[in-house]
Amino acid sequence: MANAKLKLKRFDMWKWFLGLFRGECSANKTEKDMVLAHIEYHGSISTTEARIIGINHLRSVICKMRKDGYKIKNVSNAGSIGIYKF
Repeated sequence: MANAKLKLKRFDMWKWFLGLFRGECSANKTEKDMVLAHIEYHGSISTTEARIIGINHLRSVICKMRKDGYKIKNVSNAGSIGIYKF
């Protein structure tokens, strides 16, 4: 049962990810744009979710966003797992 929910969640996320590029050239989307869209849509992003949408180094994207002035915090209880939100 849990495996079916995980597959459904991945399918929904993939469907959402493909929807980001409808009407626009995907070459114009940066990793920062994808993280911003994911956080706005889902409320947060984890390292696992980032890998599913093609971002292997979420922490470096978060650091770049912080340098650009975004107020993003890690809300994970376990320090090694990154779950970020505004």
